[in-house]
Amino acid sequence: MVRRRKHWRQGEGKMRLFLKLATWNCLGLGKQGDDREAKLEYCRSLGYHVLCLTELWNHQRMADDFVVSDIDTADRPAGVGLLFSKRLKPFVRQVGSCGSRIAWARVCGPTCNLMLIGVYIPHARRKASPHSHDI
Repeated sequence: MVRRRKHWRQGEGKMRLFLKLATWNCLGLGKQGDDREAKLEYCRSLGYHVLCLTELWNHQRMADDFVVSDIDTADRPAGVGLLFSKRLKPFVRQVGSCGSRIAWARVCGPTCNLMLIGVYIPHARRKASPHSHDI
């Protein structure tokens, strides 16, 4: 008898061969805790397995299902976060960031580990440093 291991892509008797990924430039999560939590709840309701939120304006805070980049007070609109669904969260093995513009996560996949990377690069007409060509 062959026994299959249960993977993140298997649910309700059907094999799911995809992850729903999205990114959103949310222009900040809000300075107040209630605003921030309301936006995160909205993001959770969208139903993505991984949602990359960019331009968090350095008001990001870690949560159980939300990994964020480092905070850089000199670069106001910076900040990147990865929001995981309840279904995918148990398979997240490692998370981290590289500065205030990159957040990453290593996820245990069905055949190999996946590296998910969320990046925020400023738009081309930005007047203040850092500029997109610097990044």
